[in-house]
Amino acid sequence: MLFLQNLGKAVKVFLSITRAIKLLVSLITKPLMYPVKKMVNCLMPLWSLFTVAAKEFHNIRSAMLEFFCGVVSFLFDVFILPLKVLFTSIEFRRHNIKKATKGLEIQTEGIKSTETTTGIAIGKAIERL
Repeated sequence: MLFLQNLGKAVKVFLSITRAIKLLVSLITKPLMYPVKKMVNCLMPLWSLFTVAAKEFHNIRSAMLEFFCGVVSFLFDVFILPLKVLFTSIEFRRHNIKKATKGLEIQTEGIKSTETTTGIAIGKAIERL
């Protein structure tokens, strides 16, 4: 029972303190609210104009960004991809030539051929590719 009485007193003190703080805050803010209301009423039309202008700016910026991304993608396709294909084919040929020369070295080891015949054999292997 004593606990409930102390709890009731604590709640009453808490409510009286919050009422006092609310009164103090309202006394401080009431004189400031009138100029703030007037300023907000004046700025609302300007704010709506600003939001419309910002939306238009965003639309224009998005369209330009999309256009330039398309241009960069096109230029990449036109200039970079053919180079990639060229370098890939060069690497593929180099790999095949190495493979072909290894096979020729194995075949010519038993024959004891000279450098000129090996060079001719490599040339023929390249022609076959």
